[in-house]
Amino acid sequence: MSGIETTGSVPKGLWPGVKSSFEAAGKKTANYHEMLFKKVSSDKKYEEYVQVVGHGIAQLKPEASPVQFASIRQGYTTRLVNATYALGTTVTFEEMKFNKFMKPAFTRTERLRNSLHQAKQIIAANIFDRSANTTYTGGDGVTLLNTAHPMAAGGTWANRPTVDSALNEAALQDLLIQIRTNRADNGDINPLNGHQLVVAENNFFVGNQLVKNAKQPETFSNNENLIVTLGMLPGGCVANPYLQTANAWYVTTNIDDGMIYQEAIGADIWEDNDSKTRDYQIMAAETYTLGWANPRGVFGNFLI
Repeated sequence: MSGIETTGSVPKGLWPGVKSSFEAAGKKTANYHEMLFKKVSSDKKYEEYVQVVGHGIAQLKPEASPVQFASIRQGYTTRLVNATYALGTTVTFEEMKFNKFMKPAFTRTERLRNSLHQAKQIIAANIFDRSANTTYTGGDGVTLLNTAHPMAAGGTWANRPTVDSALNEAALQDLLIQIRTNRADNGDINPLNGHQLVVAENNFFVGNQLVKNAKQPETFSNNENLIVTLGMLPGGCVANPYLQTANAWYVTTNIDDGMIYQEAIGADIWEDNDSKTRDYQIMAAETYTLGWANPRGVFGNFLI
């Protein structure tokens, strides 16, 4: 029947404001997952990242001799499966009845957005916190940080030192050397560059001293801090409060297919009314996953 008003009439009139509040809340918080992972879009339940092993080094061609041919081949395959994370909140009929809808709706919507954000930051940090946990392995069958990643062409390579060290200038220099002397999966020299230093909060000051101080930290010399003057970590230092392994530290690299934030459906909200209670319901969800395709996306020292 036309002209009938329902308990949803007033809330639905305020929905644009509630939605705007939800979207604004997402701009107030630090997105560590976007700092540490490369964002890619997905339109499927899962995406497979197939490693391609290159041709190898060009060969000398003597005069009148034929060109030698080589072929690329498939290496390890990593499957990243999208998952949905969701949560809902309710504004009761009584709150609406006594004109208290606006404030609780906006407050709860912001907190709902924060709940989605918190979940994503924890999931992203878990990738690093579990980087040496043998329960969590990548496409090559070993942990993210490992001293013996298998090469598709045979042999191994490492993105973790044989003996882990606490964060200091010498240890950071050693890790940057390890990054620059990296080899590809066919065994060829494949130097990478460091991008940013990633630490837990207890290494905030040490990390920033190492990447911002133009002079060597904690010394009486006037020598240059070459990590800074040569621009070896252009992304600076990211101190992530969600990291739980206090003394572990990492350096992300410039490789394209390293740490992946795969988004299928961005954060969104929708509304409904409960016909039995006449309460107003707000729900939010997003679909994504985080992981790595190529473990060369990060090198690190894993100290508990």
